[in-house]
Amino acid sequence: MAIVTDYPPMSYMDKDRKIIGFHVDLLNAIAGALGTKFNYKDTSFASLIPELQSARVPMALGGTTDTDKNQAVVTLVDYAFQSSRLTVIPGNPANIQGLDTACGKRVGALAGSPVVQDLLDTASAECVKAGKPKIDWSAFKSADQSALALTSGRVDATLDSTFGQTYRVKEGQKIEIVGPKYLQLPIGIQVAKDNLELAKALHAALQSLIDSGEYKKILEKWGIADAAIPAATINAGKIKP
Repeated sequence: MAIVTDYPPMSYMDKDRKIIGFHVDLLNAIAGALGTKFNYKDTSFASLIPELQSARVPMALGGTTDTDKNQAVVTLVDYAFQSSRLTVIPGNPANIQGLDTACGKRVGALAGSPVVQDLLDTASAECVKAGKPKIDWSAFKSADQSALALTSGRVDATLDSTFGQTYRVKEGQKIEIVGPKYLQLPIGIQVAKDNLELAKALHAALQSLIDSGEYKKILEKWGIADAAIPAATINAGKIKP
């Protein structure tokens, strides 16, 4: 299983270099329901789909949104909802209140997400249409790199998962979260596009955890109860289990 390990509280390394987080607890519970055990391979977000396509791993997990573009190359078993908001340094010196006020500003985002790229490109085009400078946005390989770019002044804001923002605030990091939520979409465990047998097995195991209440307990443990899905789906319900 390829897994992103710089994505707290979803999956990250503790001080002993052990992978922990919501994803790990959920996957271990799914594995238990299937009567097996998963081994985890540290992978960057941008490498998740290539890892699957090259058949180096049978599954991948890192908060990949279940969109038509991603469904074209992988199959996704949806396990939560995710959204994004803008993060700025305390005081918000660039006075960014949303992407519509980020014209001419420097914005960082995580590489490897077509839906994020489309959002930023569309917002930038709206700036130009209104006679304003485009958004100068940059892609970073990891959430840590994006956060460092913000605190070091290389960008004025970052577009981040609300999961990560909640964790950083809880850990006492000096940031502010501004503007509306963007891209409130289901996220899924990725398997090879044609491996429906595995997708359906994962779906059944996840649904059993939802039905038993174990899924809710794991969400609550990591402080993300509002990300719960009412039922497991495959490709946002397009494939029936």
